[in-house]
Amino acid sequence: MVDFVPRSGSLPASVNLKGKAFRYQPKKFAFKGQEFSKCFLEGEWKWTSRQRFAGQGFAVGHYVSLAPYTARAELSHYIRPDQQEDYLLLHINASMDNVLDLTKPGNYGIVNEHLRMEDYVGSTKYYIDLLLGAMEARDGGSAVSDVLGYLAIRAGYNGILFPSLRAQSEKTKMALRRHLNPNLYWYSLEEMIRRWDLYNLVVFSGAKLVSNIRNYLFALSYEMNVTKWSDNPLFESDPAQNPYIDDESRLARIARTQWTSLN
Repeated sequence: MVDFVPRSGSLPASVNLKGKAFRYQPKKFAFKGQEFSKCFLEGEWKWTSRQRFAGQGFAVGHYVSLAPYTARAELSHYIRPDQQEDYLLLHINASMDNVLDLTKPGNYGIVNEHLRMEDYVGSTKYYIDLLLGAMEARDGGSAVSDVLGYLAIRAGYNGILFPSLRAQSEKTKMALRRHLNPNLYWYSLEEMIRRWDLYNLVVFSGAKLVSNIRNYLFALSYEMNVTKWSDNPLFESDPAQNPYIDDESRLARIARTQWTSLN
């Protein structure tokens, strides 16, 4: 969130976030007013898709970026240029507590100890193993990111903050793929985790996200000095009472899902 000031959350390696965030929304799904919640629906297509930290069949994820150009980079990766005109940039003023922070190297040791990652992915002696496993460049994440999401949800985290791979420079991407001098790999990795404006946030509950959005704006592109925010009628409402998103069913489905393998 562009102007966010993170505060430590109540869970290990977590932060509480408050500020602006962004995502591109298809125009045909740019719902407003009383229907604003429908921007974050959780139909079966959400459960069957594979997404980073929200693996197929056990979780859903709602993604926002902390800067508009990061949101644009994500859009450009997944949507062809000739289709991008069918999208609007959603600005939100929002907050979210107890977000697992995967942007600080020191947190990976805490994550390993608190979530017992080694029970699922073998040895995680070095935080770098977790970071690289979670940040694989392929679409949909990796087995490690799946495990992290699975365990984070069950430990009570509301979401995960992580570096956007799509928003990195081409030089950084090449270095991370080890196509350049090996020394540049470690430098690029450090740069990637320090750029807060290139972070993404995934929230596991659409209903909870809606109840934490104070106001919003749909625009063709980023608007710096927004004067026409729309109030969210469900701000600070009970997520269980959301008229469009059944959060109780989501929780029940998560509770009966058991991890079976890393494949």
